[in-house]
Amino acid sequence: MTAVLAVARRGHRGLFAFAVAMAVLTPVLAVLAVVDDRVLLGAPLWFKPLKFAISLALYAATLAWMLGQLRERTLARTGWIVTAAAAIEMAVIVGQAAVGNRSHYNMDTPLSAALWSVMGVTIVVLWLATLAVALRFLREPGRDRAATTAIRLGLVVALIGLAEGFLMATAATHTVGAPDGYRVSPCSAGAPSAATCASRTSSACTPSRASPCSLPRSPSDIASTRSPASGSCRSPRRRGPAWSCC
Repeated sequence: MTAVLAVARRGHRGLFAFAVAMAVLTPVLAVLAVVDDRVLLGAPLWFKPLKFAISLALYAATLAWMLGQLRERTLARTGWIVTAAAAIEMAVIVGQAAVGNRSHYNMDTPLSAALWSVMGVTIVVLWLATLAVALRFLREPGRDRAATTAIRLGLVVALIGLAEGFLMATAATHTVGAPDGYRVSPCSAGAPSAATCASRTSSACTPSRASPCSLPRSPSDIASTRSPASGSCRSPRRRGPAWSCC
């Protein structure tokens, strides 16, 4: 492990430092996810920043290690561009979470729309930077033939995975085939359409395990959701069991 970290630090100090920063931020966000009981779109408010901190830490560290496999120190500028883009994206995600707002696909206010536009740029930048690294490994062999082949295949997988972000940005939603915030069970046959779910009222609420779709979890929707067991409205700040309306 020490040798791997040494290669990553040598590969790009900026990416390595960013990975360390995200690793330090991860437990902080994990604590916030526990102590802050606010929810957003049906999930704890700090789960998204936590997931991004973990993923960006792994991404930056891996990219730095990959650059360290090249025979010559190249793509230093690309590494700094990735570091800056990832830092900006993470700042927007954490900042929006801190005020209880969505970071992705948020066009509710001019500021939120501007921040989402900035994130859209960072998505493109990160994909193009990963493509630049992949093309470099195609032109120049690394220090080890087997490692170089594995890196090339890994970069192809990474590019395909990152490209999914473009599809999600085009759809402007976290959910496929339903309104944003719905939870559709993959085990349920004959899941109702988005229009059907949207037409249900809170009086039809049942536990989520008995229904293939869930209520949107915006603050207004959560506040109007009634638990069949108690008949009382749940607070939008509480993370109780998810109730479905279908």
